[in-house]
Amino acid sequence: KAKNHAINKIMYDGEPWREYRHQISADMFSPKAAQEYGPAIAKAARLGSANAGNFEGNFDEYLSYFAFDMFVALALGRFCQTTAREVARREDLDFVHDAMQGFSLAGQLMIEPMGKWDTRKKARFMQHMAGAQASGDALV
Repeated sequence: KAKNHAINKIMYDGEPWREYRHQISADMFSPKAAQEYGPAIAKAARLGSANAGNFEGNFDEYLSYFAFDMFVALALGRFCQTTAREVARREDLDFVHDAMQGFSLAGQLMIEPMGKWDTRKKARFMQHMAGAQASGDALV
């Protein structure tokens, strides 16, 4: 059975992990790169922080939207503001929602024996992950 060495390496700890991450994205870790993307992350954080109160009692949900906003600001230079649903694009909100639901269901399925998976849960997992993939494709 073939192994995915990239997946194995990304799961390393300590210095081996740092070395591998540096190999695949060396330009992200330089001070010059941080000067370029730092302001975008800071702006996304500032915009998202203002909306924390909208997620009272749902801090994990808030963090998912907040992290998405910072990542897209870093990767694409766009400010999604998904923590402010009234100004966010529907596609961005759908992506975060489907990713959260899909990964939650994946965690549940991982602890169940594969032959005994709840078929409705598996179907919902597949639906949410397909939705996240479609929304993710629309991001770029």
